[in-house]
Parts: sequence; C-alpha cells; structure tokens
Amino acid sequence: LRELDILKLRGCEIRQPKYVYTLLGGRVRTFEYSRYTKPDRPKPFVPIHDPDKGHVSTGNADLDGMIEGGLRRGTITLIELGPGVPVVASSSIENAIICNFATHSRGVAWIPTKKTGAESARDELLGFLSPESFDKNIKILEPHAPAGAPKPYAMTLEGEDIKVDMKWQDVEYALKGTESPVLTIIGFDSLESIYGAGVLDGMMEFLTSLLNNEGIFVATVTPSVKSTSRLSDLAHTHLRIDKTSGVTLIRGEEPFTAVHAMTDPEPGDFRPKLVPIL
Repeated sequence: LRELDILKLRGCEIRQPKYVYTLLGGRVRTFEYSRYTKPDRPKPFVPIHDPDKGHVSTGNADLDGMIEGGLRRGTITLIELGPGVPVVASSSIENAIICNFATHSRGVAWIPTKKTGAESARDELLGFLSPESFDKNIKILEPHAPAGAPKPYAMTLEGEDIKVDMKWQDVEYALKGTESPVLTIIGFDSLESIYGAGVLDGMMEFLTSLLNNEGIFVATVTPSVKSTSRLSDLAHTHLRIDKTSGVTLIRGEEPFTAVHAMTDPEPGDFRPKLVPIL
C-alpha cells in the first residue's frame, strides 16, 4: 500500500495529512475521502452476462476482473469488513451481485446486515431495480412477521432454530418462477444476533443443498462476528474491505490480489470503480 504523508505545506492549510496513492499508468494519483449517497435519479441496472458456463458475474466489471472471472457456481464467498469500515462499503458489492441476479430473473434469498432493515434495503435498490423485478426475484428473510399485509418480498424467520427456518425446499419454493442458480446472501451480524454464535453448524444441510444445485452463498462479516474463521476455511472466494486515511480499500485474500481503492461510481450508479494500488 502506498501512502503519502504531508508534514508541512508552506502557507496552506492541511485538511488531509495522509493520502493513499497509486502509480497506475506511470502517474501519481491520490484518493480522497468520499461517502456514497443514493443518486436522485438512479439509472436502471444494466446486467453483466456470465463470463462462462462455470462462473456468474458479480455485477461489477472491475471486481470480475480482479477475481479472475466472477464467482464460480456452487461456491461460498466471504466478504470481510475490517474495523471502522462503513456498511455502505460492503453494500455496494453485495447490491451489485443482487441486482445482477435479479435482472437475469434469478432467485435471491437475502438477510441484510444488522444496520439495514428490510424496508430500507429494498428502498436502496428501487430505481436501479423496478419494484416488480425486486418483489418477484428477491426474498428478504426477516426474524419477525412484518406488521400489516404480507409483503411479496418478505419471508419470515421464526428465530428459534436455523435448521427449521432455513430449509432448501422452503427457499426454493419461495423463489419458484425464478431462474437458477440461486443466490443466498447473508449478513452474519444479523444472523448471529438472531440465532447465536453457533448458527453456522445448523446451516450445513442448507449449504450442501444450495451448493449441490450450483447456487452461490455470499456471507458478509463484521469484526464482531464469531463465525468468521470457519467461513474463511469454507470460502472459495475471500474478499477483505478495509479503510485507510478515509479511503475504502478492497483486496482478495483468495484468490490473492493487489489492493484496490474503491472510488466514486458513475453518475446515477452505485457500483464503485476499483483502481489498483500499484
């Protein structure tokens, strides 16, 4: 990682004393602190087609290139957040995967991170996805039945036993009418807050069925999650997101990659550009 420390600038106020920079293309390029906000006029998500029969795209062309062709069918992906990393950093990666599946009419079973409720998670994607596409292809698993009329995108978790709540046949039935493979994407901070630290043991039957049907499992973990080490052992793809000098950085632990800076998306989009730190 390349960092530039500014100790003194004659006659100038130093607002940011440390910069991450790259020499990509033979030029010095620095990165400044930025924070994503949903655009007022989101552009409809344009799907990225699968690179080949064995892989599916992450919905972010830069990330596909970084991990050598996207996500392999029938595999587990771990997205690990370092200390102080905002949830929006992982959300930009997760949401691209979800939108790419939904726009291909593929089924998605989703438990958002603890800081993101079902309503706000759906609202964040509307505009990039139509309400009809979201409600047909995506099911958000919630620990309690929502008040009022049942929502077409909600699937209730009883919260007592993960083996009972997450059965492959139930998820498959809830996503009937969608194409395969199925994506299951889970914020493990939410899952452990419902079922406790040993929740992964109760998910093995579901995981086996999902992977045997060429589905893809994506787990997002924060520093407080207890299942991280076991998920790391199981994961075929392991991404790590950290924050340094106000810049959000992503790298591949498996496969191993260079560190990339997550920069601002194009106007109307939410997918960050990934710039390698060379």
